[in-house]
Amino acid sequence: MINKKNLISLIIAIVLTSIILSIILNIIDWSETWEIIKAVSFEHLIFGCLSILASILVRSFRWWKISAYPKNELHLFIKAAFIGYMGNFLIPFRAGELIRIWVVYKLGKKNAIKITLLSITDRATDFLIISSVMVLIIPFVELPEKLEPIKFFSIIVFIILISATTIGFLYKNSLRIYLNSYSNDGGKIFRFLKKLILNSIEIIETLSKAPISFLFIFFLVALFDMLSIWFVMLSLGWELPLISVALYLVIMSFASILPATPGYIGLYQISAIVTFGLYNIGVNEAFAYSILLQGITAFSYLTFGSFTLLLITPSIIKSYRNS
Repeated sequence: MINKKNLISLIIAIVLTSIILSIILNIIDWSETWEIIKAVSFEHLIFGCLSILASILVRSFRWWKISAYPKNELHLFIKAAFIGYMGNFLIPFRAGELIRIWVVYKLGKKNAIKITLLSITDRATDFLIISSVMVLIIPFVELPEKLEPIKFFSIIVFIILISATTIGFLYKNSLRIYLNSYSNDGGKIFRFLKKLILNSIEIIETLSKAPISFLFIFFLVALFDMLSIWFVMLSLGWELPLISVALYLVIMSFASILPATPGYIGLYQISAIVTFGLYNIGVNEAFAYSILLQGITAFSYLTFGSFTLLLITPSIIKSYRNS
């Protein structure tokens, strides 16, 4: 059942998408766009799909590693991630996040609250990665005045996450004692924040045990995300500076925070037009690019997610029969 907040978000998403598409569709030359799409290199698109697959696998590994569960449960997190990404692409409100939590909770017989908190913390590392990428490319990118807030937002997010991680590591014992001194009689928000902070401290301790390994994992996440973007560029024969790949990743990632319809329709398009317009790429070419990237993303998520769903369906049925 859709609550009032989700209904408002859905309405905003539909209105926002409609406005974006109505503007874009009025300036697109469909015949030229179609000719651009027909001339693509499918070999590069295949490599783009493989990059998306690799990105999901690395993110699954990151979630499992952060959660510190046994090695034989890695496959559970991989399956949950595949189905979760498919859910995010098909269902509004980023419902795929709840689906991936449910898969681990139901099939792995885990504590629902702990898995939820671990999932939130894991996804927070994506903001750290994206803001880090933006901080690194800031000296090399001249953004239009209207896009300047992206720079400041990235820096603020980066500083907040790094500061929170540092404080959590340096004062973890004091924070534990302070939070545990309060009873659980507080409101729901306080209890949730208490569990989130305590869980985050545990994760920080896990990260501190193998910082180089986790930095390498974070690097791989960013790398495979950017490779999928880059391969679509190559499929169109573009020869843009590599910095444009990172810039598109940042703009699209922050755009995805906005309320969106399934498939992030409109956000791919406006992100491509804004980003590649800085490199003198025409609207039709940028629009064609967005369709191709959105297409291979949808193909990858739906293919891998559907196959995984078929694999775990017997386990889900068995779980319900035994409950």
